[in-house]
Amino acid sequence: KISTFWSHSWHGSKWNKIITLITIYNGPAAAVSGMVSAVVAVILYCFEVLPSLDRGREEDGISYGYSCWSLWFGFIATTLVMIFWRPRKGIFLDRICISSNEKLKAEAIFSLAGLLKHSDSMLILWDPTWTERLWCLFELAAFLQSKKDQ
Repeated sequence: KISTFWSHSWHGSKWNKIITLITIYNGPAAAVSGMVSAVVAVILYCFEVLPSLDRGREEDGISYGYSCWSLWFGFIATTLVMIFWRPRKGIFLDRICISSNEKLKAEAIFSLAGLLKHSDSMLILWDPTWTERLWCLFELAAFLQSKKDQ
């Protein structure tokens, strides 16, 4: 079973696609881990495990400290998860799954309908050239046709 079929135009920006995919697949886990890390930093600061920074301000003889621990804990955790998280989902990407060998390529193209039928969803990595590419429109039409009964 294929979780997601990725449709894209080869003429679009490679980096836009990479950033989009990282955000879609790693973003939720990164946001949760960043929030949890920030809350842990606040708790450690409240129990004086982490030191406070002196703001140089005193009121009524009491010095109020400053803590940026939660900001840094959250930022570092979010960044690390965003970069290194690897979701466990089966995807179809033509560059990886369709051979450049002409005979194998033709067989893969003929079996595309079966791949689309066994895909739970389709992710369109849209760019201005996507709708101009006949192959991309064919993938969308074939996917919609395969899901017609659902």
